[in-house]
Amino acid sequence: MIDERTTVHLLGRTLHHLLDSAQGWRGAGEQRGVVERATREMPTARYADVPALVRAWRSAAS
Repeated sequence: MIDERTTVHLLGRTLHHLLDSAQGWRGAGEQRGVVERATREMPTARYADVPALVRAWRSAAS
């Protein structure tokens, strides 16, 4: 089923793709933690919705 947590996973995978490189992680360590939580295997362990992911990302980036 495609729901909000599936969208969170997709956005997390996109962030991972954009910030990971052959030279290593290009983001902050806190951002990596946000990506790891967004892409957890169990949907209930991810952020509940996109606004929660965005809040965590903004907090990690500041």
